[in-house]
Amino acid sequence: ESYRLSHSDLEAFLEDPREFFRRVILRAPFESNVHTKFGSAYHRALEHFAREYKKSGHVPSAEFLSSAFARSLSQEILSSEDYDRLLARGTE
Repeated sequence: ESYRLSHSDLEAFLEDPREFFRRVILRAPFESNVHTKFGSAYHRALEHFAREYKKSGHVPSAEFLSSAFARSLSQEILSSEDYDRLLARGTE
């Protein structure tokens, strides 16, 4: 009853309804990798950005988003090489 379809879930459903069912409805575990860790950090950074926008009524700066991404990425378990590479990619 409380489920709300997110943009990511809609994309997953349109791409592969069976995978959507397995991942979203059944919540089957998956093995994370550098790509999923990047996506998780990116998603959290965008959530911080959106919350700040709602709170202040002003679009946060690019520096705010870069900083939020760096903080989010630092929460992931990554090698220093992967961290540096993903940080550069995410702030680009």
